[in-house]
Amino acid sequence: MPTVRTPLLASIALAACAPTPVSAPSRPVAHAPPTTAAAPATPARFTPPPPGERVLVLWTASVQGYVEPCGCTADPLGGVARLAAAVHEARAAYGARLVLLDGGDLLFERAGDSGAADRCQAEARADLLVGTLGRLGLAATTLGPLDEVRGPAFRDARLARAGIPTVGVGLPRALGDGARTSTRMLVDAGGVPVGVTGFTVERAAEVPTARAALAQEVQALVREGARAVVALAQAPRALTRDLTRGLPGLDAVLQGRAPGELPMAPEALRDEDGVGPVLLAAGMQAQHLGALELVLEGRAPGAVLALDDGAERVRARRHLLEVKAASLRSAIGSEPDPARRAFLDVRRATVQRELDELEARAADHASPAGPHLRAWSLPLPRGSAEEATAQAALAAYQASVPALVARCEAEAPCPEVAPGSARYVGVAACAACHAAALAFWSSQAVVRPSKDAQGNVVQRTVGHARAWDTLVAEGKDKDRSCVPCHAVGFGEPGGPCKTTDVVPGGFGGVQCESCHGPGSAHVATALKEHIVRAPTEARCRACHVVPHIATSESFVFEDRRRLILGPGHGLPLGMERAP
Repeated sequence: MPTVRTPLLASIALAACAPTPVSAPSRPVAHAPPTTAAAPATPARFTPPPPGERVLVLWTASVQGYVEPCGCTADPLGGVARLAAAVHEARAAYGARLVLLDGGDLLFERAGDSGAADRCQAEARADLLVGTLGRLGLAATTLGPLDEVRGPAFRDARLARAGIPTVGVGLPRALGDGARTSTRMLVDAGGVPVGVTGFTVERAAEVPTARAALAQEVQALVREGARAVVALAQAPRALTRDLTRGLPGLDAVLQGRAPGELPMAPEALRDEDGVGPVLLAAGMQAQHLGALELVLEGRAPGAVLALDDGAERVRARRHLLEVKAASLRSAIGSEPDPARRAFLDVRRATVQRELDELEARAADHASPAGPHLRAWSLPLPRGSAEEATAQAALAAYQASVPALVARCEAEAPCPEVAPGSARYVGVAACAACHAAALAFWSSQAVVRPSKDAQGNVVQRTVGHARAWDTLVAEGKDKDRSCVPCHAVGFGEPGGPCKTTDVVPGGFGGVQCESCHGPGSAHVATALKEHIVRAPTEARCRACHVVPHIATSESFVFEDRRRLILGPGHGLPLGMERAP
């Protein structure tokens, strides 16, 4: 692991104040080497670089507490075991010239993870994630809103225990005991000093002050000998652009607050003189691992690094097209109407032609000869190598989930139902009047191509009525991060609030009320105004959202809606499919 050198890094035991910036020269700080473990054999994703001054920065952003991928997509990406194996592989290629960073929003997925019922499981996930990254040698992170969910004492204790410092300007001012924080740091990457700083900005009014502070830190790092400077950005992407465009001395900005679920092609934030950093985004939830190679041999002081982005632009476009092609193939396979099948196949052929053209462009790409930076994103799909140590820790966490959930659910009150509001009643209450719709719902299924745990292509049968059975088969029926989208009304007023309530109450599966809302008033009166008759796309996207789908674009509302319309459910009796 690289030795961390920082002018500011120290254990700061302050209850409610920010660290005072210091401009003293850097001093080496002893840092324990990461625990390493051999990863299974896999095709090489990193190759030893040629001789010269080259550094590889690997980074994550908006991990949001994810330690394993959601299993809902055809090829679920991410997970700490795959991430750890990739880091080991990179370290085997680059040795000490590897720097591992994180852009913040690391610990939790949503603000609701502080709720009494969710707390035990969410904290165990955060412990597993931070412990793994600390063991891998994470040099620094910065702080985002999702790191504040359980408060500064929880956050700082976990980071300090793992030996992970925070870095940046404008960080939250409340620091817990043992917090290790700085406004900048130097990382000695095998004899090549790399400067790291960052910033946290929420509003446009904060940009001028934050830019001035960031410029000071960047210039201080350059004076202290940094051969390259990287900033971790915890801000909306538009504010990141405004804050860093044309900033001299800054080479790369790692967007810590994900602007979207997919990695984005590098964006040069140059001014009219060609000065400024490159903005990088590696997606979210550690589905991809960001990679930045700094080629510094022969770099003159103050020289701007050329951007080598051709290969990454091809990769990003290829991934998007592959997702589109897979979605179209799936739609063609489940479409009974010949005319629409032909239309979809024309679209699929157009996508395939562009994919073929991209392969030719990628083969012709050549990197710049002089000092430059190259960025790309490494997907972590099923079938990737997994580190044994992280696998074992993940398995232990998974085994502990039922007991963790039971402990916190026992202490948590259920949401109160407002007087006069409807409650969830379950699908059985709908059967008396909607027998045909219930029969269609029970039998409705779609066969989708998927991948098993080893990465082999398999066919998977899915459907709303099968949603709970899917969780049971995967051993996830006590996992509170999964249950809400596989049971009706879970956690909502008038619905089941504990995982043990789902089956006894008849709430398992994506049922009528998942789309049409709580039905007790409608059941009691049969009045149509007491039910949501035409659910909107927004209601569907409460669950059909990344990571439960591959991309936002892969969920086409009208196409999916047609799959769940049938006799007595949006169609007249006797009509089997929507026209």
